[in-house]
Amino acid sequence: MKSTTNKKWNAPVICFLVFAAFIIGLFVQFCYLSLSKDVYGINMQAFASNRNTVSNTIVANRGTIYDAHSNILAQNITTYTLIAYLDPTRTKDESNPKHVVDKEYTAHKLATVLGKENYDYIFERLNKKAKQVEFGLVGKNLTELTKIAIEELNLPGIDFTETTKRYYPNGNFASYVIGYAKQYTRINLKVDESYDLYDDYKLFFDTYSNLKIVVDNKDVVELKDKTITGIKLGTSIIYIKHNGRSLATIVVNVTKRDNFDKVDSTIVGELGIEATFDNMLTGVDGYISYQQDKFGYKIPNTPETKIESVDGSDIYLTIDSNIQRFAENAIIDVEKYNPEWAIITVMDAKTGEILASATDPSYNPNSLPNDMQYQNPLVSYSYEPGSVMKTYTYMCAIETGLYNGEKTFKSGGYEFSDGTVVHDWDPEGWGYLSYDNGFRYSSNVGVINIIKDYLSKDKLSNCFNKFGFGKKTGIELSNEQSGDIGFKYDIEVGTAGFGQGISTTPIQQLQALSIIANDGVMVKPHIIQKIVDTKTKKETVTKVEKSDKLVSTNTINKIKDLMEQVIQPDSPTGPRYYIEGYDIIGKTGTAQIYQNGKYLTGYNDYIISIALMYPKDNPEIIIYAATKRPSSTNTIVLANPVKELVENISKYRNMFESERSSESKTVVLRNYISDSVTDTVEELKKQNVKPIVIGSGDTIINQYPLKGEKVLENDKVFLLTNSSEYKMIDLTGYSRIDVLKYSKLVGLNAMFDGYGYVVKQSIEKDSVIKINGSLKVELSSN
Repeated sequence: MKSTTNKKWNAPVICFLVFAAFIIGLFVQFCYLSLSKDVYGINMQAFASNRNTVSNTIVANRGTIYDAHSNILAQNITTYTLIAYLDPTRTKDESNPKHVVDKEYTAHKLATVLGKENYDYIFERLNKKAKQVEFGLVGKNLTELTKIAIEELNLPGIDFTETTKRYYPNGNFASYVIGYAKQYTRINLKVDESYDLYDDYKLFFDTYSNLKIVVDNKDVVELKDKTITGIKLGTSIIYIKHNGRSLATIVVNVTKRDNFDKVDSTIVGELGIEATFDNMLTGVDGYISYQQDKFGYKIPNTPETKIESVDGSDIYLTIDSNIQRFAENAIIDVEKYNPEWAIITVMDAKTGEILASATDPSYNPNSLPNDMQYQNPLVSYSYEPGSVMKTYTYMCAIETGLYNGEKTFKSGGYEFSDGTVVHDWDPEGWGYLSYDNGFRYSSNVGVINIIKDYLSKDKLSNCFNKFGFGKKTGIELSNEQSGDIGFKYDIEVGTAGFGQGISTTPIQQLQALSIIANDGVMVKPHIIQKIVDTKTKKETVTKVEKSDKLVSTNTINKIKDLMEQVIQPDSPTGPRYYIEGYDIIGKTGTAQIYQNGKYLTGYNDYIISIALMYPKDNPEIIIYAATKRPSSTNTIVLANPVKELVENISKYRNMFESERSSESKTVVLRNYISDSVTDTVEELKKQNVKPIVIGSGDTIINQYPLKGEKVLENDKVFLLTNSSEYKMIDLTGYSRIDVLKYSKLVGLNAMFDGYGYVVKQSIEKDSVIKINGSLKVELSSN
């Protein structure tokens, strides 16, 4: 038998040595991690802190914009978006479901609140193959009342997301003055941080080629790896554009805090008061920073840093809502002539407060189109003003002390030394006229002769400059233009005297007219009454700014007399503006439109305007109205609307004594909202005011006029009740203003034909009113 030699088995030893080496290595690594401050160049304490630290922005509330009587014109409101959870896995306890269980029942119940006509759409959305769904426009921008109504249905799987948006209660009311603010995505970044656009906007980069990136209105030439780098401390606005269309807009807020936090949205003012005072309205965001555990809860006894937000300031405008509505009503009358644009502005002659400014075309800031870039004609339109400038040329001439109003000239045409002939608006002229009568006839030739006799290029230029033309007024509105009153040659000087070859803005006209209203002293226009700091309650009130006396009293009295002759029944230029019993003075204007190096010659290629004030001896109200390319150049285009405006303002402010106003008492309305209909009606009747109750409810939910506004005895006060539906009333005998009041409260869009009082309406009495429906009304003065 062959013997064998036992060999030593080394496998256990090798395994032990490997295991021991692993344990020793692990122990060394543990010691390194535990004892070292920096691990592989990383500060572990700071790393752990950052991993567990949460920093959230506390967004400041945007300030509210009010009118002169504290009525809200712009405010932040909370709206809700309806969502439905469809994923069954959300439900852990069948007795307490967290998803939509019965889709047909849910759709039926939701339709009772959101509109029965939306049932099919709601049911379709609930049958989508998704974990959760929204409901498009049907389920967006829901009010608090609608949210409560849906919550009371107790539907499983139905929830809401909350959004803050800017809301304008009166729609297109004074929209160019108030302006608008839009919501944008906001990103908080570190100082000098880069922003990866591709990460958040992958869809756009994958879908479109040749995208254009714009930061603060400057094109980004280099975009490395779809990332913008080097964004500095402060705020920037980034646009992603394709073929001129903005696909996305991001507001980047670069802070000194070491965080990267994406916020749902921020509100940025882009026109009017919203833009000019954006920083004041926005306020200052705060933030809270703390450490959280893996479940998202704050770790006890760990540091917390909290900086409270500071809400934006509230701004009170000089706009008087009643007078603004009168102006809006007047601009509706101009609209039917389809002008390229039109503006009617009312200013307090003594203080420079802008009481109203209505514009056509207008817009509703609650429903803005994409890439909207509107401009306010009051300050941003600079154009040749036409014959209203004769007022200031005559003032310059009279102020020399040499002016002789009885001196005559031959009207019709004037030939300059270079052979150029300038004609009057009637080329045949009116024979020989005195200079005073030349103002009444609005003679271009008369102005040229006056400049030749009493003025010069420098004197006229100095006068226009002294009266505020050629420079900004400084009113608190964005994008104000300065106009151009430069002229050099004789013919340029002559045409400048009657408003051709130079350009001015409506706000400059109002400022210059204040010289006449204030005995030679110019008042600076303003539209801010006061600004209130919401934290300290400190009020910053706008002071009235007046110039030194620019023109003598004798000159002012003379120009008033000349302007009075324009607004007379027998005037060749302004008879349609005459109102018996109203002491109005003014000057009309018609200017050819200069375009592409020449004056246009079409039948309506004109800008027509009117500048007037009243009462003559001590003017309180100044009105400037202008319209470009209306379908008719007859003075009736502006005359009828402006006359109605004058009458409404005068009645509202009790400016002219009349049988009605002298015998009637003024009633200052209080807030009737949430009050009993029965009690309110009884109270108003005792004050000899006529209550118009809308709907069959027992509680008032809205009113017009608003709290603090004045009405006369027998005036109407509209009271909207909490009714489930509203039925049309008989409007026969109602004025245009009354129809607008009623239409606004019930949600109708009113359209008018004619002047005077209602004789016919398109919606029959007692018909159920459909929201956003159209109401056509025929008016007659007979």
